Amino acid sequence: MQWDESWGAAITCRTGPGAPTVPKDVRATEVGSSSILLAWAAPDRDNGLPVTEYIVRDLEWEADPGKAAAKEKAKARREYNEYEEEDPDEVANVDEVYVNVDKHATADQLRKEAEAGGHSWGTEVYRDRPKNFLIAGLKPCTVYMFRVSAVNLAGSSVFTDKVCVRTLAEGSTEVTPWVMAVDTKTHNMFYMHPRTQAVTWTLPEGVLIDQAESFK
Repeated sequence: MQWDESWGAAITCRTGPGAPTVPKDVRATEVGSSSILLAWAAPDRDNGLPVTEYIVRDLEWEADPGKAAAKEKAKARREYNEYEEEDPDEVANVDEVYVNVDKHATADQLRKEAEAGGHSWGTEVYRDRPKNFLIAGLKPCTVYMFRVSAVNLAGSSVFTDKVCVRTLAEGSTEVTPWVMAVDTKTHNMFYMHPRTQAVTWTLPEGVLIDQAESFK
């Protein structure tokens, strides 16, 4: 195709960088009675700037929506010092507060909502670069919901759809300990999860180390 000179000279422009696309494949790679090992994959596109961190938010599923709403309302009030002492199970007018944030809300939008005096979906439990995280201190036989967002210097992605995971019964086998190993090329130490083959330079918080199997 030839350029029509009557249109004048062509100008090539490139758009600036933007926030990354949404993280992929959020999943529980191992589940215990009091912990869940969550993992995910990098976004398809970083849109010009590398991903600097990931944000994970969680929310315990409540069979009684009124009770869940009451807890959310009490939590929001405590966070913004409207009421310092309030029983979450005795808050009135719960239907005025419990609103599901749209599944496409970004981390920036959730943060702005919180700063404006509202409340956001769930609780931020993780903000770091590794693509796996051990959530510990959970209740047995309880469903937890998770959403993940990717962040770069241009902004944050939309959050993933909710991923629901149920912890095992009390007394069930806990998550597999990680092992330490050394990269033979760089001589840097890293951590590996034997069951899932997950690898990270930073040990997920709360995990156990199998000293006997390390450095083999």
